[in-house]
Amino acid sequence: MPVEFAVDQTGTFVHAKATGTLTEEDLQIYEKSTLEDERIAIGFWELFDASELIESNLNTRGLKRIAQMVRSNPKRNEASNLAIVVSKASTFDDARVFERIVSKFQNVIVFNSVNTARMWLGFPNEMT
Repeated sequence: MPVEFAVDQTGTFVHAKATGTLTEEDLQIYEKSTLEDERIAIGFWELFDASELIESNLNTRGLKRIAQMVRSNPKRNEASNLAIVVSKASTFDDARVFERIVSKFQNVIVFNSVNTARMWLGFPNEMT
């Protein structure tokens, strides 16, 4: 699975890591997984690390569909924060489009540094 994730002990922080080539289907599977994972608390904060992606096969229409899934996930709300970390210009453009769509109902910022994203989220250390 190109998107793997870990949940902290309290269920309030999810660290997702995307690798390889990211597709809309990968994001759909990931979003469904967060919805169904009983460890994840309502209002969770998320670090979505896409800094090691080789390629993104996403388009605006697909990003809007993913955003709709995010919006309908009852575990996500206006108290949720999402930090997306990217390193490539093409991925950054996709992430910024997603940021604009999702920021209407969830706090989201795109970063180019995992450390900076962690600081913004208030989870500066790796999960053990």
